[in-house]
Amino acid sequence: MSIPISAKIIVPEATLRISQNLVPVYPSEKVLMEPYYYLLQVPGKGMRKAMIHAFNLWFKIPAERAVAIGKIVQMLHTASLLVDDIEDNSRLRRGIPATHLVYGIPWTINSGNYVYFQAMAQCTKLGHPKAVEYFLEEMLKLHVGQGYDIYWRDCNTCPTEAEYMQMVMDKTGGLFRLAVKLMSCFSDKDMEYVSPFQQGLFMIIKKNANNYF
Repeated sequence: MSIPISAKIIVPEATLRISQNLVPVYPSEKVLMEPYYYLLQVPGKGMRKAMIHAFNLWFKIPAERAVAIGKIVQMLHTASLLVDDIEDNSRLRRGIPATHLVYGIPWTINSGNYVYFQAMAQCTKLGHPKAVEYFLEEMLKLHVGQGYDIYWRDCNTCPTEAEYMQMVMDKTGGLFRLAVKLMSCFSDKDMEYVSPFQQGLFMIIKKNANNYF
């Protein structure tokens, strides 16, 4: 029996009240963030924070802006490590068991993805129209680079030198570029020199060399 298109759908009043007033009922985001905080308890090298401080000698943006940008980059970096360790089947990170071995793969993936969007929300709070555009641009490049890295590894395919260099710049150089691009939003200084910025390239080549030798 077909239902007439004009048939009225009856929605319970209680459901309407809930849908019209969606108030979070969870006590806090602690559960979502727990895998993230687990890894964050062991500090990294602090290179990105040092880089932001160094570049601000040129950009001269307000200190609170630099701190906010540093937080965004740190969130993205730590969240990406949660996912990266799953994709690489890593056992250790910063000298402790990899997060997914402690919290499981589903919980860790969800936490990492949640922090990605938290970082994006922080970008919108910077109050500059270019901030989210730069964020999306570099996050897309990061995932393209990571995707090709995984593809070459799992399909036993050797990239050309140019392809490898592009992958590294997309995958590891992205957060360095993002930091500088976000800083440029609040400065009148020229950032044309950012394109050849290759700190990420040096880092990943060193890491890959250490893995094989």
